[in-house]
Amino acid sequence: MNSPKSLVTTIIPTYNRSSFLKKTIKNVLSQNSFSKIIISDNDSTDDTSQVIDKILKNNKNRMSYHKNSSNIGIYNNFNCGLKMIDTKYFNVMSDDDFLAPDFINESTQILESNHDINVVVFDAIVINENYKVVADRHPKYSEGPMSIEISVEKFVKNIIPRTWTGMMFRSNVLINSGYIDNDIGPYADGYWLYKVFLNNKIFLKNKIGAILVNHENNFSNSIKTFDLNCIEHHNIFKEILFS
Repeated sequence: MNSPKSLVTTIIPTYNRSSFLKKTIKNVLSQNSFSKIIISDNDSTDDTSQVIDKILKNNKNRMSYHKNSSNIGIYNNFNCGLKMIDTKYFNVMSDDDFLAPDFINESTQILESNHDINVVVFDAIVINENYKVVADRHPKYSEGPMSIEISVEKFVKNIIPRTWTGMMFRSNVLINSGYIDNDIGPYADGYWLYKVFLNNKIFLKNKIGAILVNHENNFSNSIKTFDLNCIEHHNIFKEILFS
């Protein structure tokens, strides 16, 4: 198997959450000594730039930092990071999430050994700010490769994990599935994952790969209203998932 050096990029979009971001970067850097991190800053107005500058001093060979000149929206910011990927594999995570130990090494080993697999899916749990589990693992599921037809059905029915923080992607999924459609609104990430599952064979790993933190500043908790375009796309997405 090839060395995983320079094979993996972790995309971390961020906006005004420097205190969370520091912990997330530290967590990713601790995974190994070679994977890369791209920070896509959506024009933060806090001390994010200063925090990143300090971290970069000792990690210039492993990190890059891009700050937008204006706030371009959450999913356009995700896309900004995705378009900078130049490695064979990548993963995406929010600036307050954590990866389980060895997630990057284990997931890339699976991809290196299975050339027909484009996505490795680990399970994830959700904790609150007091580190109490508020959403536990999925019920037990079989580990191993899964056909596109079966994985799409199980994805739609929420029978298998579908949190992208616990997934490692082969970079060609961006060619066959495209980028995130910002017009869909708050459900754009779910719709993008649906397209990825629709176009790529996955490998299920029956193990926790990611820990998500639920707090009052989460994007999903900040959603108050939808414009008409978002409502239309959301209804289409619901129709796809639940028909």
